[in-house]
Amino acid sequence: MTIQLFDSLNFEFIFRCLLAGLCGGVAGFERTKHQKAAGLRTYIIVAVGAALFTIASKYGFLDVVHNGIRLDVSRVACNIVTGVGFLGAGTIFMYGNQIRGLVTSAGIWVMAAVGMAVGAGMYVLAIIATAITVVIQSMLSNKYFSYLDVKVPGRLRVCMDSETKSLEKLEKILSDKKIDIRSSNMKRRKDEYITYIFGISMPENIDVSEVVTDISKIHSVKFVDL
Repeated sequence: MTIQLFDSLNFEFIFRCLLAGLCGGVAGFERTKHQKAAGLRTYIIVAVGAALFTIASKYGFLDVVHNGIRLDVSRVACNIVTGVGFLGAGTIFMYGNQIRGLVTSAGIWVMAAVGMAVGAGMYVLAIIATAITVVIQSMLSNKYFSYLDVKVPGRLRVCMDSETKSLEKLEKILSDKKIDIRSSNMKRRKDEYITYIFGISMPENIDVSEVVTDISKIHSVKFVDL
């Protein structure tokens, strides 16, 4: 099937991808607000990729005809989705208590759909999907949308004395950095220092080294681990 550039069918395909991204964004926004690892960007990219795979499979191979018989070669897409899924999974890893690489993995997956769309001759759709992916990956972050207040879970260990003023200074630093304390535990050491273990939620784009440096400046702090 030869698809004309900017015809009504192309606009229909673009609308489907945009609508899929919108639906993914609605669900992803809710996950982001609840501080889940897979949030707004991941949901949008996966939704757009799924729509693109479906469209390419359904409409991209209608021109494959042999001896008057239309062949079903769309099953190739099934193998592409599965294979690239394993490739993308290799980019997901744990960094401390945080999951990293979900957006990258989703990006690899949707780029496979883009490649498939180009191979099927759906050029405009492939370009639009690429643009959507680039915008989502580069702009939908805390740097541009700070009002989302995206936070990720973490653990903070601080060894210090039990002075009330020291604890107040620590809490003020965390408050200034918009770090929320979700849980706390303490272990008293033989050297009269106490190890505090805090379960925290911190902004996604926070400079961890800066937080550690500020806490280390408290005179009674022996060590900090974040």
